[in-house]
Formats: sequence, structure tokens, C-alpha cells
Amino acid sequence: MKKRCFLLTLCAVLPLLLSLLLVSCEPPANTAIADRADKHVTADFTTLYPVRGWGSDDTETPTSQTFLITDEETLNTLFTSLPEGITVDFEHEMLVVYTYSAIYVRDLRIREIVEINDTLTVTLRQKRPATSSGDACQPYQRVVMIKLDKTEVGAVTVEIEE
Repeated sequence: MKKRCFLLTLCAVLPLLLSLLLVSCEPPANTAIADRADKHVTADFTTLYPVRGWGSDDTETPTSQTFLITDEETLNTLFTSLPEGITVDFEHEMLVVYTYSAIYVRDLRIREIVEINDTLTVTLRQKRPATSSGDACQPYQRVVMIKLDKTEVGAVTVEIEE
């Protein structure tokens, strides 16, 4: 009897807990990601903002760079156009641009965006491949653009989970 009561309670509570977990992982409503924005950068972007490639002995070049774009003038110095599906009203929105040396072309999605004190942390998650191998590529400088509501943050960090 106790075992049956426990199982019934578990069956009733488990879906509620899972739905809370799924809701808490959703990014804010007014966000968008263009995870292959490298086609839209200016011709000198990779020269001005290089990132260290995989296996490189170069210790002076950073492994990634992050930019916070809050106005159209700054946008136009880095990009020739906006990726499809991205429109920005800089009065109410801003862009986070993250560039890094990638060895996978896996799709990225926004896992969460957290603002603590004066720092915004954007966590991205890579889509898991269907197979365990065969999806790596030559290292290349990947550019990710994330649109979100404007805030008064002073620093931005981007993390990618596998």
C-alpha cells in the first residue's frame, strides 16, 4: 500500500518538477541568436580581432573575444549586414557578439542569460550530434551574435556548454 501511494505521488509530482526545470532553462522572451554571423563581419574583422586557434603556441592572442554593441555606429564598424532574422532597435535592445576558435559546426542555442551585479553571463549550449564522431572540422574563427533587451551591464561573458 505504501509503495503504491509513493508511486502515485511520484507520478503526480515528477511532471511538475520537470516542467519547472524546462521553464527555468528558457532564455528571456525577446532574445535571438545568429550562431553563424561570421558571414556578415567586415573584411578586416578577423585581422582586428583575432582569436588563438586550437593547438597554437601563441600566448598573446586571446582564445575568444566578446563585444557589447549598444548603437548602430558600433554595429557598422564590425558588420556589413545583420544575419537573417535579426533586427535591432538600439533604443530598447543590444547585441552581444562572441568570437572564438571553433572546431565544430554544431548549432548553438541560448541556454540561459543571467545578470549578476554589473556582469551579464550568456550560456550557450551546443546541439549534440547524432553520432559520437565525424562532426569536427578545421579550426575557424566563428562569430555568434545574440540579441537581447538592453540593460546597463558593464561586462559580458559568454560560455559554451557541450
